[in-house]
Amino acid sequence: MSEKNKQLQLKPKEHENIEIPQIPNVAYPLKPKNNTNVSQQYFNCLAGDESARFLFNNSGLWHQGIHLRASKFPGSDFENDKICAIADGKLIAYKVDSEYKKDSEVEVPMKSAVYSTGFFLLKHEMAYPKDNVLTFYSLYRHTAKLTDYPPPKRYITKSADASPVALKDRRGVVIAQLADGLVISIKSRERKAYRHELESYQDEQGVIHRPPNGDIWTIYKGSYYQEEEKGKHAIPVLSQHNIETQADKEVLLSGAQQIVVKAGEVLGLMGEYNQMRESGEKLFQLEVFTYDNMEQFKSRAEAAYKRDKEKKGLTDNFLYVARGSWLYTILNGEAVELEKTKVEIMVPLSDVTKQTVKEKQNPEKSRDYYNVQPYLYRQVGKSTRGGFMWMTAMSPMVFYFRG
Repeated sequence: MSEKNKQLQLKPKEHENIEIPQIPNVAYPLKPKNNTNVSQQYFNCLAGDESARFLFNNSGLWHQGIHLRASKFPGSDFENDKICAIADGKLIAYKVDSEYKKDSEVEVPMKSAVYSTGFFLLKHEMAYPKDNVLTFYSLYRHTAKLTDYPPPKRYITKSADASPVALKDRRGVVIAQLADGLVISIKSRERKAYRHELESYQDEQGVIHRPPNGDIWTIYKGSYYQEEEKGKHAIPVLSQHNIETQADKEVLLSGAQQIVVKAGEVLGLMGEYNQMRESGEKLFQLEVFTYDNMEQFKSRAEAAYKRDKEKKGLTDNFLYVARGSWLYTILNGEAVELEKTKVEIMVPLSDVTKQTVKEKQNPEKSRDYYNVQPYLYRQVGKSTRGGFMWMTAMSPMVFYFRG
């Protein structure tokens, strides 16, 4: 089942037309190598980093993002050099530095900080109900300089025999014969496929040819090879879509140039951002923002959810624990009240373990308890009675959108 379909578990009634919320898949910006308690892994890595604070940094200045440092996210647990899209969306703008910037023209040891001004900007949409649309953006700042990326790879025609490379249309009719040495763009390279789909080719005069709408061009899989463009560097997510990487300028992608990306897809590499007396400090700043009316969107979405929950059999997918809620431990099949939580918790139900316990006074009734110990920070291990700390849903859970 896809992540999108997991977001709301639906129990449709017969012959009922169900409208599913249009919520993009989401992912972590640094890919974890172990999917156990990932949210808590992130909290632990971010804790204690004063520069990572939102909305104000340690200098009291406005700071509308968080820092994710390679040094705080160990390579043993994360792919800590690759920046991933946090949600399905479109890449609409980017910037990459040819070289990192310096805050001083005079290079004085320990008195000049090196930093990146590169970024990726993604646009996302979510809708519930379908005419209630929220457009939001994710911004990934301080990306790697251009020379940190490998040279782009391109495909060159080379006949497998003495005959020219045959270009065929979707009916299998040869529409052109390509000479060796032409630059081509491959759309599909399925290993088991006998022929590969061509996106375009450049003829001897430098003219680029593409298939007309509705047609498909293919060439034999053994009639081309791959090579690197030496001395040239490019951001892979751009070169894969035949977009030339431009350095030292903010580039806005418009129309067909905007690149559709999936949650978790690699956008690029983490760059350097050093404070005074630092060097080689790699991090990126993540910001999420919108220009839409959040309160209006939230109000309409909550109203639709309350209406649809009963009518369409929707079930909650997040556990929300308010500050001051009671915590329990489970001993010998019985829930024992411990203390009130001092933190607020919102976590996907898929991340927490559920245990069902029969009520002591009424064994025919039972209640669900959720293990929230990994999310309690300083409260972990406070129980003198042993066992885990558990949180029960004393009132109906509240539906929250993922953000």
